[in-house]
Amino acid sequence: SQAEELEEKKHESADLKQQIHNMQLQLASLSQSENDLLESNQKLKQVIGRLKQECQRARTQAERAQLETEKALENKRIEWLEERRVLTERITEKEDKYNQVKNKLCRAAVAQKKRKTLTDNKQRRMKEKLQLLEAKIEELEKEKRLLNR
Repeated sequence: SQAEELEEKKHESADLKQQIHNMQLQLASLSQSENDLLESNQKLKQVIGRLKQECQRARTQAERAQLETEKALENKRIEWLEERRVLTERITEKEDKYNQVKNKLCRAAVAQKKRKTLTDNKQRRMKEKLQLLEAKIEELEKEKRLLNR
């Protein structure tokens, strides 16, 4: 009967509204994740900047030590080269780690963008379906009023 169909359409409409609400929550969560990833990326960039500054300071110190005396020249040079090797190794490790995380972030951002697009499309389709159902309910209610006259 029409009353049953109307009730069914109302339930379907309520379900769709709940699904849209859930998707909006999911979308907000995805946006938060994206912001968290961007913040992590920024922190990693700062760490690399600090390591590069540390390396530069170490190089400058080593160069000054070389100029102080002829006697300490060889010892300071060896010390500087070793320190430089270690720092360069650390920088390389940090840059490798940064690049891995950056690539991971890029992949995550692409995946998130894809999920967002899918969610947006699904939400748009559900809104369209909801509008159609609301129009159908309105039409059925008009028919019901006409029949009740």
